[in-house]
Amino acid sequence: MRNASARNSGEGFGGGINAPLLYAELHFTAWCYNTPGLEDLQFVNWVLINKGDSAWRRTFTGVVVDPDLGDGNDDYIGCDTVNNINLGYCYNATNNDAM
Repeated sequence: MRNASARNSGEGFGGGINAPLLYAELHFTAWCYNTPGLEDLQFVNWVLINKGDSAWRRTFTGVVVDPDLGDGNDDYIGCDTVNNINLGYCYNATNNDAM
């Protein structure tokens, strides 16, 4: 969508960005296998294409995960920033979970 006036502030998680527009095209594919050893894995492929006239400099992307462990209202997530093993984790805030 190249027309900033056609956007509204309710779009996206951040309330929408009206200017400057990123002009990004995202191709996303996700798949799984029902094969022993691979049944607990999810594979994703991202292709992010700059459709604008300006080069992206110093551009960073990331993936945010919001796992629900039982009842999602009492979950905490974290990551290991000390051992550099790219470990993320989720745990319950209490020992009692209705779900």
